[in-house]
Amino acid sequence: MNINKLFRHLSIQAKLMVAFVFLSTIPVLLLGGYGIHSKISALKDIAVRNVNHDVTTVREKISGFLAHVEKDLRFLVSSYHFQNLIREIEKKDEAGIELLMPMVEGEFLNFLQNKKIYYQIRYLDEIGEEIFQIFFDGGQAKIAKDEQLSQIVEERYFLMARSLTPGQMVFVPAEVKGHESEGLVPVISYAMPVFTRKGQSKGILIMNLFAESLFHIVSESRASIGGQTGLGSNEGVYLYHPNKKQNWNLLLAARDIDNLYHDYPTEIASQIVSGRSETILNGVDEIISFAPLFDDRNQQDNFYVIFQAVPKKILFASVKHFKILFGFFVSLVLIVSIGLG
Repeated sequence: MNINKLFRHLSIQAKLMVAFVFLSTIPVLLLGGYGIHSKISALKDIAVRNVNHDVTTVREKISGFLAHVEKDLRFLVSSYHFQNLIREIEKKDEAGIELLMPMVEGEFLNFLQNKKIYYQIRYLDEIGEEIFQIFFDGGQAKIAKDEQLSQIVEERYFLMARSLTPGQMVFVPAEVKGHESEGLVPVISYAMPVFTRKGQSKGILIMNLFAESLFHIVSESRASIGGQTGLGSNEGVYLYHPNKKQNWNLLLAARDIDNLYHDYPTEIASQIVSGRSETILNGVDEIISFAPLFDDRNQQDNFYVIFQAVPKKILFASVKHFKILFGFFVSLVLIVSIGLG
């Protein structure tokens, strides 16, 4: 389009000024806009790679740690003295049970004292009555006395493990009543059903892991580009969060507030607890990467998710600085162009 027709009411000096400004600023704006777009895209790519790497790293650390816990529980279930005890229980041999019980308790006592990451080892018979308990108290492993054993039938563990076959186990966060003045102790309860050689159920062995042992792995995992790393349940409840859930003595408290659905839109929270491994880039002011703790979990309706959220304002801080410099440069070009015009 002819500039004389477009600005026919302007003087020649004004037309020259418009031409100078147009020819000098348009290329700068195009190049600057392309540079900003490229920088944002590059930062997004870097962020996605980093948060995915961080989530994968934490997941592998926790999975490796819990794999050792599962190995410990299998070791105890298959231990020589415990298997002999189960056979005596199957035969209902009171003399044999009385002989083997101290051996099993002594073996489990030494195990607990050496490991120090477990709070309790408990054995419940097929009707849910507690037969023995080894617990950690004051830096020492101890055998519970008869009056310290649970006096109620505990059915919840059997409900959790009702669909498990020999060798399988289930775990769930819990708060168990501590001994004497301990109050509630946050734990991760591992439960494995006990079977005889004929496949008859003879109760369940429970190993309570100090929750702090697990959450310490998450708290030690620093995000490479900032942000927060957390652990949640499939219901969206925070088990660990650097800002909202550091008090491990309140593992299951404030479920309505310490919840992904409280902090994010329903659609976003539902994606995080979907059981998939994905990264969310849109819909919130954060880049969120998440993955289930296990791919081969025993119960599809009871799993946990690792997630990392990086605020976009942290990620794009350099872009904001670049925009300020770019605006200053465009203003300088305009002033020079007007002066030349």
